Amino acid sequence: MKRVYIIPILMVLLLTTCEDRERANPLDPDTELDPSEWAPSNLQVQVIDDSQIKLTWTQEDDRISGFRISRKILGRSFAQIAQVGKAVTEYTDTGLNFGTSYVYRVSAFTDNNESEYATSSSATTVFPSPSVLTTTPVSDSEIRLSWSDNCSFESGYRIERKTGGGGYAQIAEVGQNARNYTDTGLTVGPNYTYRVKAFTAVNVSEYATTTATNTSFPSPSNISATAIDDQSIQLTWSHNCSFEDGYKLERSEDGVSFTQIAELGENSTTYTDTGLNYGTGYTYRVKAFTDANESNYATSNTTTMSIPTPTSLTGTPIDDQSIQLTWIDNCVFEDGYRLERSEDGVSFTQVADLGENITEYTDTGLNYGTDYTYRVKAFTDNNESGYATSNTTTMTIPSPTNLTGIPIDYQSMQLAWNDNCSFELGYRLERSEDLVTFIQIEELDADVTEFTDNGLALGTNYTYRVKAFTALNESGHIETTVAFWQDCDGEWGGTAVEDCTGECNGAAVEDCTGECNGTAVEDCTGECNGTAVEDCAGECNGAAVEDCAGECNGAAVEDCNGYCDGTAFENGCGCVGGNTGLEEYFCYGCTDPAAINYDVDATFDDGSCEYDPDLLEEFSNISDWTIDLQCGSSDWTNNCSVNYSDWEYNNNGYIGSCVIANTGGYFYGTRISRAFNFPSDGKITFWYKGSSLSVYINYESVWSETDNTWTQGEINVSAGTSTISFAREGGAGETWLDELEFVR
Repeated sequence: MKRVYIIPILMVLLLTTCEDRERANPLDPDTELDPSEWAPSNLQVQVIDDSQIKLTWTQEDDRISGFRISRKILGRSFAQIAQVGKAVTEYTDTGLNFGTSYVYRVSAFTDNNESEYATSSSATTVFPSPSVLTTTPVSDSEIRLSWSDNCSFESGYRIERKTGGGGYAQIAEVGQNARNYTDTGLTVGPNYTYRVKAFTAVNVSEYATTTATNTSFPSPSNISATAIDDQSIQLTWSHNCSFEDGYKLERSEDGVSFTQIAELGENSTTYTDTGLNYGTGYTYRVKAFTDANESNYATSNTTTMSIPTPTSLTGTPIDDQSIQLTWIDNCVFEDGYRLERSEDGVSFTQVADLGENITEYTDTGLNYGTDYTYRVKAFTDNNESGYATSNTTTMTIPSPTNLTGIPIDYQSMQLAWNDNCSFELGYRLERSEDLVTFIQIEELDADVTEFTDNGLALGTNYTYRVKAFTALNESGHIETTVAFWQDCDGEWGGTAVEDCTGECNGAAVEDCTGECNGTAVEDCTGECNGTAVEDCAGECNGAAVEDCAGECNGAAVEDCNGYCDGTAFENGCGCVGGNTGLEEYFCYGCTDPAAINYDVDATFDDGSCEYDPDLLEEFSNISDWTIDLQCGSSDWTNNCSVNYSDWEYNNNGYIGSCVIANTGGYFYGTRISRAFNFPSDGKITFWYKGSSLSVYINYESVWSETDNTWTQGEINVSAGTSTISFAREGGAGETWLDELEFVR
């Protein structure tokens, strides 16, 4: 009985468990798992080379059958490219196109289900190009190429070259990781351009290209030629080439035809040319050479085979019998110097034969007062240089200069001078009161340049002179005169004096009558306060006068039009001709009979007509004028609610005068207006008295004044009809008007 009851219980439990369990297995065809919950993740792509991309991913749930891998070219649709087992988490895609961008996605799958995709970013197959391609000429037939290897998977590099403007041709193929190549067998002169690209079995990279390079043969430079004696020249040059076999040296005596004098080994930079002719100019040139080529020449300056002349020979007296001579030694190979002297600058006599490198000599036992000129030359066993000639030096004692005397009190004078001699025994100082007789007052030691003279008499002019001396001779004097007094201003030797009023440095003077600061003066005859004067010719009391042109005794006169030396003249009608602009055959004047200055003789109107004014209004009755008010604003209106009987008329001493009166309060201003037809351009005049009067023409303000006395105003008007308005503005007050007239 037990077996009968146990089986139903187990079946019930099993059925209950199957119906209630969660369907969470991707293998289950009825799984309730979301496809994203068991999808692969972290899909990464890595470009391996120009045709392969490696994929890696992560899978957390292992209840799958495998993975499906899809690929698309960027911008297109996905297509499956592979299916791998569930234990695989990487895949390498091969045979790809160089330079193409690819996107990948991976999904997990079972027999019944497929997960969501894991999608990669875009990956582009690349082929890094070489870069920094440089060329370096290493000889006259070789160029070395170097570049940067930027690729890790190339099979090698292909090198191409073009000559001048021709096309490229491959010249070499080098292996993987190569970074340089030397191109040989080239020719000096042409330009070569190179380019390099990496390659694999499938693809090639972009090129790296150089600028044009030519094989060169660096020339020597900086060749210089220096005479090292009177028969030899030392040559040096700069060695600029690293592959020459040697140097060929050539010489010319005319700078045109050259002859080879030496062939030197590689790296040579110096040569001494000997046995040369004194006085001849030599030019040199040098070039490098190899077995195949030669460089350009470097050419020297022309060097004359001579002994460099000494320079800057100077003679300086060091006492009254000796001259110190110095010069510059410009030669490195002289045997010595020969020194000569002349007393006339023409005939020279040798005074010394000196050794090499000597640059000074002292000539002694000379005659005081004599002029000496020297010359010096270098010499060798075979030749002599040119002369250096000195200035002419006089055998004298240099005189002192700038002797000055300054009074320091009423009995003493401070004296000072410049010492210009280096060998004097001292100075002798002399004094004179009459500029004729001098007395020595002191003998001073060498190098003394000042002395104080005491016991002097105030008011005396003293003259001093000083000279240097030696045991045998004396220099010339230097002299100065000092006024030993004080002027009225207290200045020693000053020139200030009192004027006639007793003022020091005053300007007052006596006139010709003896009056201090008087005004009397002598006339041209010498008479004090006389009336005689010089005419324009300088003659006292003469009759000559200047004409209108400023010429003395000239004949020029002003014409009737006021022009000096003009040609205008008076005829029966007035001043005509000349600069008047009026024809002499016409009578000019006012030709209008209505004018007050009408000229019956005038035949040509000159615009001078004048007219009596036309009386327009006496203001005795203004009923034909329009009256406007300003009612508390800037607008004029007749709609104010007040009576404007403020207009009043009275004579007030002027016939027909009227007054514009404002009471204020309700309105701000009063204006009267009337239209007039003016026959021509002209002006209107009117009399007014009072404040704040404005005038309008066609209701545009043209004039505004205030005057509390009767004053005449005027305003320009144009021909035609215009409305004239008078306005009293500004509140309470009154303004009077009278006699409005038009004047042409």
